Order: sequence, then C-alpha cells, then structure tokens
Amino acid sequence: MTKKDMRGGNYAAELQSKETYRERRRRLAEKLGEGTFVIWGAGDDRGYGDVGTFRQSSDFFYLSGVELPNAIIVLRPAEVDGDMLFLPPRNENVERWTGPKWGPGEEAADALGFAQVMSSQPDEIVLDSRRRPVPGFEGRLQGWLSEPGATLWTPLPPVASSTEL
Repeated sequence: MTKKDMRGGNYAAELQSKETYRERRRRLAEKLGEGTFVIWGAGDDRGYGDVGTFRQSSDFFYLSGVELPNAIIVLRPAEVDGDMLFLPPRNENVERWTGPKWGPGEEAADALGFAQVMSSQPDEIVLDSRRRPVPGFEGRLQGWLSEPGATLWTPLPPVASSTEL
C-alpha cells in the first residue's frame, strides 16, 4: 500500500491524472491563441476556528484538479512553459490547524502537473550580496499587460439577476 500525499489539491489527482488536467489546459490555450489567460480559484475567508469545507470553483477545478484556496492559473501559449499556477506562500501557523498545503516550488509543479508553481505574493532573494525583488502574481501580470499588443483573457463572474423592476 502506498502512502498518499493529502496536501490540499493533490488528492484530486486520485480522480483523474495530472496529465488529464494538463491536456485540458493545453486545449484551452490552443483555442485562445496569443495572449494571457488568467483564472482565479475560489478564495477562503474563513478565520481560525471556523468550521466548514472549502470548495474550489468548478471551472478552476476542471482545469487543474487543485482544491487550494486563493490559487491562480495563468496560461501563456506563446511561452514554452505556458501553464503556471500561483499559490500563496505556505503558512506554518495556519497549517497547524488546516493541515499541510502545497506551496510554490518545483515539488508542487511536479505533483500537480504544472510547468511552474510560483508564489502569488512578492518576495525577494539575495543574489550577489544584494536583495533582489521577485514579483508575485500582480507584478508579473502588470509586466505581461505592458507588452505590445497584450491580450488578457479571463472569465468574468456571472451577473446577479434582480427580480426588482
């Protein structure tokens, strides 16, 4: 019997392989052509001690199999590594209560079937004895949108219907 890694999102691969989700993203990117496609996963605003189950948005789950809150998928067909997943950095204090989660890095990319899994939050690294900024999702998106002829594809939330006239 093999031990299963139950960090949020990985158990979805038990239903379908990561290659299935990767193929779905590839087909979508092929249809979109050029540009940047962004889809936001569901957020989780439960506080400490709140009881309940997180549910990922159906569209996001269909493309990724990932059930982690506040995740973002980016597809950039023009790039060799065109499918990226952005995750919040790991927080040991929260994980004590919620259990271990995947965070940015190569291990998550391999396990979840993405070319890259990066931090959604800006950070910095020390290189040549100097601090260098590393952009998070918003910084990278700003860069992509400043490219000549940039196109952004993103699903919009449904408009609430009103019964009042």
